[in-house]
Amino acid sequence: MIKGVATSIITIAVLIGTLLACGGSEKNQVDDGPQNSSNDLDSESTTGAEPESTTGAEPESTTGAEPETKDIEAPDLTIMSKHPTIDCLNGVFDKFVNVFGMYVMGTPEAPESFVNHSAGVLAQYLDNDEDGNVDNQKVLDYLVEANRVVPLWSQSDSESFYEDTDRGALCEERVSFGASMFLDDKWALGGIEAAGDWDTNLEEIWHIITWGWDHAYPTDFGVMRGNSQIGEAMDAARGGQFQDPPETYPEEAWYKYYDPTCEYACQIYEYFYWILMANIGALDPQYTDKCERSKPEWYVCTKEELQQVDPKAYDLLNNQGFKLPTRIPNGLYRESSGRETLPSTESQDLRGTQEIDACKLIGPDGALSLAHDRPIHRLNTVGSIKTVVLFADFANVSANESTEDIFSIISPGAENFFRDQSYGRLSLSLFPHHEWLRLSGPTSIYRDALTSYTGHRDWIQEAMNLADDSVDFSDTDAVLVVSPPNAGDIPYGPALMGWSAAYADDGSLNADGRYIANAVTSGADLTYWGDLWYPHEMGHSLGLPDLYGATISGRAGFTRPFSLMDDIGSTAPGYMGYSRWILKWLDDSQIACINGNTTVALTPIETHGGLKIAIVPFDQTRALVIESRRKIGYDIALEREGAVVYIVDTENGFGGGSGEGPMEVLNNAQALLPNESLTYENVTITVQEANLT
Repeated sequence: MIKGVATSIITIAVLIGTLLACGGSEKNQVDDGPQNSSNDLDSESTTGAEPESTTGAEPESTTGAEPETKDIEAPDLTIMSKHPTIDCLNGVFDKFVNVFGMYVMGTPEAPESFVNHSAGVLAQYLDNDEDGNVDNQKVLDYLVEANRVVPLWSQSDSESFYEDTDRGALCEERVSFGASMFLDDKWALGGIEAAGDWDTNLEEIWHIITWGWDHAYPTDFGVMRGNSQIGEAMDAARGGQFQDPPETYPEEAWYKYYDPTCEYACQIYEYFYWILMANIGALDPQYTDKCERSKPEWYVCTKEELQQVDPKAYDLLNNQGFKLPTRIPNGLYRESSGRETLPSTESQDLRGTQEIDACKLIGPDGALSLAHDRPIHRLNTVGSIKTVVLFADFANVSANESTEDIFSIISPGAENFFRDQSYGRLSLSLFPHHEWLRLSGPTSIYRDALTSYTGHRDWIQEAMNLADDSVDFSDTDAVLVVSPPNAGDIPYGPALMGWSAAYADDGSLNADGRYIANAVTSGADLTYWGDLWYPHEMGHSLGLPDLYGATISGRAGFTRPFSLMDDIGSTAPGYMGYSRWILKWLDDSQIACINGNTTVALTPIETHGGLKIAIVPFDQTRALVIESRRKIGYDIALEREGAVVYIVDTENGFGGGSGEGPMEVLNNAQALLPNESLTYENVTITVQEANLT
C-alpha cells in the first residue's frame, strides 16, 4: 500500500555530480555510430587471437610466490582522443583509455559506452579485488612492454587497417593486437549478472592478457607443447596430446575445440579461458545460457564442477599461489567492489526515506502505462528481443532503394540505443528479410488502415503471410514492417499493440504457431527521424506512452528536450530515469523513496552505477521525480545540464487531455542548476554540485 507523504513542507537537497562521468570522461560524441548488428553464435569467434611462442623465454616457476608490485596509480579510465606515444594508431582510433599502462582503443564508430565497458573489464582482470593495485605486476610488465592493446572496431575497419600496409606494418612493429573486440560481438554493459546475457569481452580481453601469463610463467602457463602445467591439464581434458584438432576427440574428453586453424598454442589460450570462466562462476547457468550453448566444446559450468571434472586445472588456478581473477568482471571498475565511489542508497545516510514499495505507483489497465507493474502484453524489458524485419512496398508504389540501404537507417542504431539505455540489460536483435514484398493494394488503402487496430493488424499480417515461406516466426517477439520512404501517402509509422497468446481469439498477429502482440510499421518519416525512430516506436512495444501533444501554453511536449518518447529529435533523447526503473533497467537500490527532509547524491542517468533517481510519492498514482542529466552519450547535445524535476501521473493518458501528461518536466522543462530551487506543492528541491566520482 502506498502511503502519501506528510503534508508539511519537505526539503530535498540534491547533490549532482560534476561534469565528469563515472569513468572520468566528459563525453564528446553521441553513441550512435554505425556498427553491425550482433548475431550470437553458439561459440563466439576468436578470429584474430594470435598466441605467440615463448621460445627463448627463460623458464622459471614461481609457483606460490607473491608477485612483485609497483606503486602505480589506479586508472581513472579517462577517454583520450589520441595515443600519447604511438602515432600510427591515431586517426584509425580516436578513443584511448590507459589501463595500468595498457590501452583500450576505439574507432570513431565505437560507442563510448563500449570503450568504457572494455576498459573496465580489462581493469578488473588486472586488479580483480579493485583495491587500486595490480594483482600481478610481473604479468602486467610483459603486457605493457609488448604494447599489448585491446582494439574495438568493426570487422571491415580491422581488415582495412591491415590492407593499409604502411600503417599496418608500422603499427604491428610497435604494438601487439592479439585479439579484438568487434562492435557486433556480444556486449553485456553492466555485466552478465545484471544483463542476463553473455559478454564477449570476458573472452577476448582474457586472451590478450593470457600472453602475459604465458611469458611470465612459462612452466606453469606456457603454450609450448609439453612444457607447462596448463598444457598437461589441457591434454587430460582433450583425452590426449594433439598438435592439431583431431577429427573426433576421445569420448572421455571434456574440452573439444575443433577449429582446424587453432593449433596447440591456440588451444591452450582457449582452454585457459574456459577453465577461468568456470572457476570465477561466469558460466553459471543462473546468469546466462553460455555454458548450455557451448556444450559441444566445453560443458564444465561452475567452480565445483571444475574441481570434480578437471582437478589439474582446479589445482593450478586455486592452490598454487597465483593471484588470478576470482570475480566476474562487469566493466564497472571500482563501482561495484565494496570500495565504490559512486553513491548508492546503501552508501548514503538517507534520512527522510521510506521503503521502495511506497514509490511503486499503480495505474489503470491498458496497453501503455507508467505504473510500476508493466502491461502484460508488452515485450519483456530485460534479456533478448528478437524482431523480424520485413520490407513491403505497394501495388502503386515500388521501392526505389534497396532493403539493405533502408535497413541501415534503422540498424545498428536501434540496437545500440537499447543497449546503452538499458545499461546492457536489454539486447535487441533485428533479423531482416532482405526482399521487397509486394502488398496487394495501393498506398491509399494502407494509409486508411493506420486509423484502426484491425486495419493496421491486417496490413502487418499480409506482409507476414507473404514472407512466411521464407521466414520462421516461431520464436519471434516482434515484427517491423518497413515501407519504402518514397511512398509519401504513408506519412508516419505507428506501433501495433495487440494481445498475447492467452487472448488469441481477438485476432492477434500469428504465424508458425506463434501469436505476436507487438509490431510496428514505418512511414515516410523514417528518413527524417533516422535510427532513433524505431526506439520511439519500440518504446510503445515496451509499454511506454507518448509524451508529446502537451496542452501547456508554449510547449509542444511534456518533457522535451528530454526523452524521445516526446521528441525523437530532441537534444536529450535518452529515456527518463523513472521509465528506466519501471523497465527494470535500474534496480530498486538505485532509487531513493522520500517522505521527509533529506539530502540525496545522484549520479548522471547516462552512466552506469550509483543512485539514479529520487521519488516523492503524493499518492498511489502520482509522484515527483528527480534525476541528473548530463551532456553524455545520447544526451550530448543537451544545452542545460543539471537536476531534472518532473511529475509522474499514471492516471493521465498519453495526449494529456487534462493539461498534464503522464509525465511533465517542471521549471518550464529546464534542468535546475546548482544553487537553484523549485517548490512543487509541499516539496522544495535545492540543487548543489559535488564531485561524486
